[in-house]
Amino acid sequence: MTSLYYEQCVVNSPKVSTKELIKLSEYQRAFNKKPTLKSAETYLKKYKKLIHAVRYRRVQLKTHPTFHYKSVKSANWTVELLRVATTYRDLLLEKADKTEDLKEKNRTLLQALEVSNDCSRYSTSVLFDTDRVKTLKELNPQYHLSRTLSIAADRFFNMNTYRNNCLAIKRAFQLKELSFLLWKSEGYIEDVIKYKALALLSMTRQMNDDDCGQKIALLEGIVTKDLCPEEVKTEYEKLMQQNRSVYYTLVTTDKTLETISLEEAFHILSKCFESPST
Repeated sequence: MTSLYYEQCVVNSPKVSTKELIKLSEYQRAFNKKPTLKSAETYLKKYKKLIHAVRYRRVQLKTHPTFHYKSVKSANWTVELLRVATTYRDLLLEKADKTEDLKEKNRTLLQALEVSNDCSRYSTSVLFDTDRVKTLKELNPQYHLSRTLSIAADRFFNMNTYRNNCLAIKRAFQLKELSFLLWKSEGYIEDVIKYKALALLSMTRQMNDDDCGQKIALLEGIVTKDLCPEEVKTEYEKLMQQNRSVYYTLVTTDKTLETISLEEAFHILSKCFESPST
């Protein structure tokens, strides 16, 4: 990764001093050498401050820097912003994946969600360059929207893990499914099946014992999937046995696990950002 010397690109002024620029160059080199949560967060914060000065405080440039992001070379400052923010988001997700404390995990997922939402906004400003968007998914707003919905889904799943919640696991499935439809990823389909199975199981647990046939009807389509959780398959077998020996009810239902539109997903996301980070 080629490092930049911002002090060679930006004119020294009261708005941005050479000392600040040298420090920013050091932050970038530290991030490039070893991307960590600390190096990513620090460089991202300082870089955003410089971008704001360049764009809105009429800071003069000596020369336009060339930013590198994988196969892309660009003079667009947002390309570097996306490179750092995307890495920071991925590092937060790695941390969340390793975190056993569910409350702490929830806070980390919220951080990742906020950064991912920022990535969606940043990527809209490079849409004019369609060739680069095709070669690098990180420049595509649809990719970042998919990631944002996926993270929100995982956060709802984490809430349900902490305490069984029918609405939370339903939201987890709905957002994960929409995420998969926006950007098809093999990793997402596994979670779509898992979250759907658990959401259907949660629905059956809200129903009366006499609705045994309806419960079976809700689960019978998902239990045939290889990735269906064992607890759902076990519950299905138990219901089948109960219906054969006790209830004798018709296996049919008009109940469904509804999907949502993008507009509804945006409304759910807006509520996520309003939630306290606990």
